[in-house]
Amino acid sequence: MLDYRVSPCEGDGREEAYRVLQALLCERFGERGTELFKGLYKDKNGKPCLPRESGLFVSISHTGDFGAAAISNSQVGIDIEEISLLNEKKKALLERFFANEDITAAKADATGREFYRFWTRREAAFKAFADKPFYAADPVLGNEAKIKTYFSTASGREVVYSIANEK
Repeated sequence: MLDYRVSPCEGDGREEAYRVLQALLCERFGERGTELFKGLYKDKNGKPCLPRESGLFVSISHTGDFGAAAISNSQVGIDIEEISLLNEKKKALLERFFANEDITAAKADATGREFYRFWTRREAAFKAFADKPFYAADPVLGNEAKIKTYFSTASGREVVYSIANEK
């Protein structure tokens, strides 16, 4: 089971991510969804978790005034970013976090779409699969088939989001 949603809002994307998470839980579990949401806590690494007995895993993400959330019965990660032009700061991040073939593709796309596609894939994979710091190993390697990436336009702005899930 995997449920996820991306939602634009008029305000804080972080708050929207939590609203979306609660809505997903309530849609799937009815009244029990509210109780599950109330049990939400952050683990020692700051990752949102539901009580272990729920058997569910959650992930949230936000950017500007967009929120995203995912729930699953296996490890899950979601990341969303609003696309903006590739600049020098992002190019510096390429060298630090991206594989060589990704660097070449991202540098060739001044729109920033490739940069953010690669970035959200890594963030989502990290949230779902990594047990080391983000920069220690590429969490996408070996998990490529478990990560889906989507582009969407809302309110005239383009976002990209990726979802990583075991199933």
